[in-house]
Amino acid sequence: MENSGNIILYNTRIYEEEDLSPGQFLQKVQRVKRIRTSRDLLFSFFPGSSREIERNKKLWEFVNGNTNALNYENHKYFIVMMPKWLYLFLRYTPLENVIKAIETVLTGLYAAHPEQRLIIEQKIDRSLFLKIKENYNNHFADFEDFSFIVAQDWKLADEINDRYFEKRKHFITRFDYFFRDHCSNPLIVPFIYPIFDPRYGHKSAFKRSRYEVRMVNSFFTKSDWKRIILGESSDELIRINSEEEPWVNWVQQFQRINRIQKA
Repeated sequence: MENSGNIILYNTRIYEEEDLSPGQFLQKVQRVKRIRTSRDLLFSFFPGSSREIERNKKLWEFVNGNTNALNYENHKYFIVMMPKWLYLFLRYTPLENVIKAIETVLTGLYAAHPEQRLIIEQKIDRSLFLKIKENYNNHFADFEDFSFIVAQDWKLADEINDRYFEKRKHFITRFDYFFRDHCSNPLIVPFIYPIFDPRYGHKSAFKRSRYEVRMVNSFFTKSDWKRIILGESSDELIRINSEEEPWVNWVQQFQRINRIQKA
């Protein structure tokens, strides 16, 4: 697991999921050699369902100290690695403002990309979309025809696009003020800015993948947990999707935080 530009969070209180002491838990996993590791855990600025909204909330809880918050579905998470900017945003932003930030991000996206509006309406959680549309109507309704034109008639296209670039300047100013008034943490601005802005270079401009932040994570499945923690399995968890390094690192962190003598 790499950590350049990332923050690695170790769940050293996972033993609290069961009626076990740290020492008892470590005894249960003593034969494990590797741990399942993937990049399937997401924080989404483009949540398409109540489930994704709930996962965002659980990630916020995880970052803010409840390291067992993510264990509500099918996995038990031992390690989560996320970009430092996302960690700082979640760690120092109240949950209600995280939700407002997502609403603000998507309002800017909806306003800046008329060609994406139907997709946003169809893909976004319905209750969230209604808030986005309300924000748009109240703050960006005059950008309804905000489009860059590609046409064979270059003269006509240039004439129309001159108006677009002028309006684009107004949009950037409008979005800056809108973000300032609705979000308490500007840390995310370079990563979610809805159109290209030289201030933020390659980080800005709409890219669908940027709105879903993928995180490396190491976990036990429900089946692993049942066999190893609740049972007496001697499974070493040597699987095609398992890695040794994160497991070794987790054990070291677990022993250090819980003051367990190394064997």
